[in-house]
Amino acid sequence: MLVGAVTGYGGRAYAACILTTPFSTFTCSAANNTQQTITTNNANVSTVAGFSVVTGDARALSITAAGDLTYTDANASTLTAATTLVASTTISQPELPEPTTTTRLSASCLTLR
Repeated sequence: MLVGAVTGYGGRAYAACILTTPFSTFTCSAANNTQQTITTNNANVSTVAGFSVVTGDARALSITAAGDLTYTDANASTLTAATTLVASTTISQPELPEPTTTTRLSASCLTLR
């Protein structure tokens, strides 16, 4: 697996939410037991079948950045966390205020903007 990462293996992600195309497209896959955090501006996040987060952390998925933030889950992924399933916050630059938007999600297909 390390060889694939070093040589730029272009196959499917095997765990977590990872950047799949420069500069802001993320694909979330596999079963995860820790909070998934994305802090890339204009993040476009989607899931593949089998993605889940079951954690005791505060959030299952956190998307915090500037610009147009999108989360699409057409797979009805399981998200379980201590307090919040998905938190999405758009930050105005240059200041970085406290998060102002938190959204609880239960839909099987959604887009946060």
